[in-house]
Amino acid sequence: MSQDAIFSQLNNDPMVRELLPVFDNALDQRLKELRSHIDVGDLGAIAGKAHSIKGSAGFYGYEALALLAQRLEGEALEHRTLVELDKTLAELGAMAARIRAGISVGISKSRAH
Repeated sequence: MSQDAIFSQLNNDPMVRELLPVFDNALDQRLKELRSHIDVGDLGAIAGKAHSIKGSAGFYGYEALALLAQRLEGEALEHRTLVELDKTLAELGAMAARIRAGISVGISKSRAH
């Protein structure tokens, strides 16, 4: 699994590394909220939540996640179909799983030292 893991670009910063589990929990919650917003077709809420993910992903050093969230935000603002939004959300979820794997590897390594 670790070969599929995505690591923060700021992983060498001990303060950031310590906060990554908090980011992961918040990301998981935001993805669940996005699912709810897509299920009811609330494009404004989708755009807002995607914007929030974009900002936090950039702050924590996950540029690819930030770009994907930016894409979802744009799709919502452009009133794309819910099928398209759902596809992008699935990509976000898959990337979040790879980020979670990277965070887990980082935690395991820090405990081993």
